[in-house]
Amino acid sequence: MTAVDGKDVRVALGQGYTGIIPVSAMSWARKPNPKVAAANAPAIKDPRQVAAPGDVIWVSAEETAITETTAKGRKEQKTVPFDPATVKKNTPITLRLQQEPLVQGAIASVEPQSGDVVALIGGYQFGDSHFNRATQARRQPGSSFKPVVYSTAMDFGFTPASTVLDAPFVYVNPYTNEVWRPSNYEHNYKGELPLHTALALSRNTCTVRVAQQVGVANIVQRAKALGLEPHFPQELAISLGAVAVSPLNLTQAYAAFANQGLGVRPRIITSINDPQGRVLYKQEVEHWQAVSPQNAYIMDTLLKEVVNAGTGGRAKIEGRIIAGKTGTTNDEHDAWFMGFSPYLVTGVYVGYDQVQSLGRLEQGGRTAAPIFRYYRSEVEDRYPKDDFVMPEGIVMSDGLAFKADQPIQGASATAATTPEGAPVDTSEGGEDLMRQMF
Repeated sequence: MTAVDGKDVRVALGQGYTGIIPVSAMSWARKPNPKVAAANAPAIKDPRQVAAPGDVIWVSAEETAITETTAKGRKEQKTVPFDPATVKKNTPITLRLQQEPLVQGAIASVEPQSGDVVALIGGYQFGDSHFNRATQARRQPGSSFKPVVYSTAMDFGFTPASTVLDAPFVYVNPYTNEVWRPSNYEHNYKGELPLHTALALSRNTCTVRVAQQVGVANIVQRAKALGLEPHFPQELAISLGAVAVSPLNLTQAYAAFANQGLGVRPRIITSINDPQGRVLYKQEVEHWQAVSPQNAYIMDTLLKEVVNAGTGGRAKIEGRIIAGKTGTTNDEHDAWFMGFSPYLVTGVYVGYDQVQSLGRLEQGGRTAAPIFRYYRSEVEDRYPKDDFVMPEGIVMSDGLAFKADQPIQGASATAATTPEGAPVDTSEGGEDLMRQMF
């Protein structure tokens, strides 16, 4: 850095090139305050608050505006990636101030038909840390676990049109007398909601009530059927993602929704041959019926609504079918987005290695979903644009899927049924839980 004044920073780039960083390109470089959302934080107004002559800094080149003459002779401006060959050495290059990220994250991307892991990113820089966060990290998934709860509910008398209550909820553990008061992220309540809206808006108190109705034991059984590996205690808190999972394992669980209910074992290495061509190791495609095709299709329609009209809006990709679910843990410690189409399932996780807040309002939909969109926009053309396959026994109403033997409108599963042979949860009943409410 060669000079700093009240408007910009001058930078020596080497080989005769120079750069300029306007104050507008360093507005993020304020003292961190996790309690203040980035949009509400005061912007840097004077570069001298950030830098001083002699500092060695990271920068990136802004896109360059160029003028082109069209076939009809008109001059048009467009923005193109920076190219040093187009810049004269005595012309300053517009730069943006950067820094090496402190936060970490992971991406896991699986083709549900084969289980092939086609993308796996375990952190920002392997040279700095060999810890693979995609496979080795265990973090709470928050609301991205909720589809497990709602998938269970679809087999226990609930439908997308069932009425669920979004209101304060208090649970007292009968053994420890500990009080649990789950609340919504926004700390407000919307009263009675249709189930599909409760999931799209990720309402916590609705989810806990649904979990209490269907039974924690049944939710645990569904989690295991989908391939989730952790031990799940018989506690209502698991419905809000209180049990830590790895990004790859959670991505595997979503694969069943993408592929007509078939669970799949991820394949990072498909085979190993020796120099003579002899097979030393081979992993075959492994499927099992994790949920019914009807259950998977209902979840597909519910999770498409999350993206099209709910918390996952930043994951939309024009012209593509995307379903998914956001996840944010307490105090914005971890942000998730799990998204999928019929041929590709992708999980994105963002968080610090040493647990701390990402910052106010850094949620799954704001922090992780754009990463999903950036990655998927680059690879979508490799896959067909097909929608999910609707199985037999499904009827549609207002864009929602219902089992043919279930009511379509006005259904309220206040007394969920228990399929023959299914495990029955023995936790405190709904009437007793209601008595604990404010």
